[in-house]
Amino acid sequence: MSMKPKTPRDRVETEALVLDCQAGDDAAVNRLIRLWQSRFLGFARRAGLDDEEAWDAVQESWIAVIRGLPRLRDPALFPRWSFRIVNNKCVDRIRAAQRRRRATEALRTEAEADAAAAPVGGVLDLRGVIDTLSPDQATLLHLKYIAGLTQPEIAEALDIPVGTVKSRLHTLLDRLRTVVEGTDDDNLRKETT
Repeated sequence: MSMKPKTPRDRVETEALVLDCQAGDDAAVNRLIRLWQSRFLGFARRAGLDDEEAWDAVQESWIAVIRGLPRLRDPALFPRWSFRIVNNKCVDRIRAAQRRRRATEALRTEAEADAAAAPVGGVLDLRGVIDTLSPDQATLLHLKYIAGLTQPEIAEALDIPVGTVKSRLHTLLDRLRTVVEGTDDDNLRKETT
C-alpha cells in the first residue's frame, strides 16, 4: 500500500482535509482517518507488528496526528509527517515488546533464524529471508518499495540523515542480492542494521 496519496485527487483531498481539520471541522477529521487508516495499518504491520499491536500503534498515532495538525504548516507534507509519527509509535511498541520478550523468554537461536532463511528444495524461501530482517530493515524496505518514498522522504520519516538511508539501503540490497543468488546468507542480519 502506498504511503503517498494514490492520485492527484487523493493528494488534493488530503491537503483540503488537513486544512479543514486545522479549521476545527470534526467531520474532516473523520474523513482524513478513513482516507489514511488502511495505509497506516499496512505500514504498522509491515514494520513487524501483529494485527492487535498495529491497531494500537495506529490509534496512538492518530491521537498524536490530530493533536499535531494545528502545527503542520504545509498540508502537502501530511504523508511524510504523519508516517513519521506512525513509525515512531511502531518503534516504541516494538521496543516494548522486545523488552517484555527478553524478560520472559530466551531469544531465538541463531540456528532457527538460519533455518528460516535456508533454501527450500533448491529454491530460496524469500519470505523466510525477509522474516529474518530486523523491524528497522523491514521498515526501510517497506518505505522504499511498498510506500514508494524517495530517500529524502525516508530520511525525514525515520528522522535519520539521507546518507544513512542510502548506506543502509545499499548494504541491505547487496546482502539480499547475495542471498537470492545463493552465495551467502549467513550474515544477513548482522550486516544490515
